[in-house]
Amino acid sequence: MQNRQFHIIAHRGASYQAPENTLAAVNLAWQQNADAVEIDVQLSGDGILVAIHDLDTDRTAGVKKRVNNLMLAELQMLDVGSWKGNIWKNQSIPTLAQILSTVPAGKRVYIEMKGGKELLPVLKEELENSRLEPAQIILIDFDLDNLIRAKKVFPELTFLWNYEYASPLNHDIFETLFPQIIKQAAKSGMDGVNWEKCDFFTRKFIQKALNVGLVTSVWSVNDPGQAQFLKDIGIVGLTTDRPGWIREQLSL
Repeated sequence: MQNRQFHIIAHRGASYQAPENTLAAVNLAWQQNADAVEIDVQLSGDGILVAIHDLDTDRTAGVKKRVNNLMLAELQMLDVGSWKGNIWKNQSIPTLAQILSTVPAGKRVYIEMKGGKELLPVLKEELENSRLEPAQIILIDFDLDNLIRAKKVFPELTFLWNYEYASPLNHDIFETLFPQIIKQAAKSGMDGVNWEKCDFFTRKFIQKALNVGLVTSVWSVNDPGQAQFLKDIGIVGLTTDRPGWIREQLSL
């Protein structure tokens, strides 16, 4: 990862205040001086990359339709803002291209891929058509195999493996798990691991990752005490729903 300075990543935009994965949430994150935004992308029925987390539109639009069964025009007719409050009424599902056009110079976008190899050619075209530099784009996924495939398509980009714990943790389990995961990530050519938050990170763990060339990021952290601790022990990226507030709490 080219820039190893601590940075705050807005989880689906400033999603504590604004409806997630919308232009409103992304632009609010930039207004709050987030260093990066994280969005989820998947293909519409007509092969356009759109920003939405769930595989269907029920939770955010109140209409239970699978995203990949709807054309872009149908998706963008849905109101995905009202569930967050009337102030956000008629926010629509944006395309990846619309999100990329908002990214200021020097800021970054974390793109979580919700799909397999079928989205890679579309993603390649979208990124080539954007004005963003490779250093501004980070690709993330829970599927390590998909990240390995994507790295062959985008060798110049940064790749982080999203890691979610499969079972409840304690310190002993984490101490065994952490070196296994970083070894697997390093062997696969990743630049780092984006870990689900937990209480067991230490400076020693972060250094172990650095020793094999990996950075450590953590999601999603909304507690300022936990955020300060993670920053102090050397994590690079902190994903939060409240980027402006966390920045203020950390006096950044």
